Amino acid sequence: MNFKELKIYFIDELSYLYDAMEIESFFYIILEEIHQLKRIDIALNPTRVLNSKELKRWQEIISELKRQNPIQYILGKTEFFGLHFYVNENVLIPRPETEELVQLIIENNKLQSQDKNLKILDIGTGSGCIAISIAKNIKNTKVYGNRDCYTSTSSTNI
Repeated sequence: MNFKELKIYFIDELSYLYDAMEIESFFYIILEEIHQLKRIDIALNPTRVLNSKELKRWQEIISELKRQNPIQYILGKTEFFGLHFYVNENVLIPRPETEELVQLIIENNKLQSQDKNLKILDIGTGSGCIAISIAKNIKNTKVYGNRDCYTSTSSTNI
């Protein structure tokens, strides 16, 4: 099977679950992840044949997508605030709204960090994307992350 045939097959297999734009987006994300190829590479060489190992990997990904598993979990990574993070089903996939929150935190604290060392606590850290993005973007800041979140059942502080 070549890439042109693969794309047609990929779309056919997933069209009952996802809209055309999302399927195409998945295809090119996977293409870049597995083959380190961009859309233009396929346009220039659509008849390049995939080997059996590559085809098997595509079949596995299609099966995962049919189970409606998020592409980030299938590939095991995502991008957040210009950084790459490993993710799995044990952490939440970072959302664009979270990037906006991180941007707001950075903007509101950059000037303050010039005068003193800041300490920030990220409670319930999953992938670490919030804590790491803040730490990389605000100088003189110590960011602490905690995967577990504890709540107090009495007036005693934990």
